[in-house]
Amino acid sequence: MGENDVIRVLIAEDDPIQRELLCDAMKMERDIVCCGQARDGVEALEVLLREEPDVLLLDIVMPNMDGVDLLYELQELSPAKRPRIIAISAFGQEHIAQTVLAQGADWFLLKPYRFDLLFHRIRILVNQDQDLPVRNIVPDKMISNAVMELGIPTNSLGYSYLVQALTILHAHQGVCLLGKDVYAVIAGPNRTTAQCVEKALRKAIRQVFEADSDALHRILRMGGVEQAKHLSNGRFLTLMAEAIWQKEY
Repeated sequence: MGENDVIRVLIAEDDPIQRELLCDAMKMERDIVCCGQARDGVEALEVLLREEPDVLLLDIVMPNMDGVDLLYELQELSPAKRPRIIAISAFGQEHIAQTVLAQGADWFLLKPYRFDLLFHRIRILVNQDQDLPVRNIVPDKMISNAVMELGIPTNSLGYSYLVQALTILHAHQGVCLLGKDVYAVIAGPNRTTAQCVEKALRKAIRQVFEADSDALHRILRMGGVEQAKHLSNGRFLTLMAEAIWQKEY
């Protein structure tokens, strides 16, 4: 943490409008400040080594040096103070998330996103560094009820897998890989394959959108994607987990 318990954030983003929007939003937060901006990975590395921020918001697609290459550089350099890193991308393919998390990112965030949820995640990551409690345990009943509100029959395979997937996401603080940490973990005790789990969850999420419940619209509004007609497994599960979590506070 920085002086007076202020979280210092470096924004690495090639879009100047997005950079300014983020900086302006941080000015409204009592405990989060922008300590620097960078237009590409090369500039981000220079500012990072000079300013030693607490958190790096890292856009993956940037000119000169992209976000993935910057993560490689940080692994090689091993700076004295390594910031918490939130990797941001408009592309939600699993292999992108796998790459950035494997290269040291602490969180993977899809565009578009809400600033309040981003700042909430920043506080969580910094609190983890301080060994402070960052989350109450979400009761299994809360997760089950949340899935029921989406209109999924409780006796369906999709209901069971959604509950299990959300439970795993909460146990991992949301930072995990779907294939390895969610699908495969669910598959084992259910005597099936990760591919079958992925397919069942995809079908269940389609059913959620067909049911068109108020609960679904609350989740979509929270994620800033209210007009979406469908979401990928990863995007939906992440938003759902955040929605359940928000009810705790």
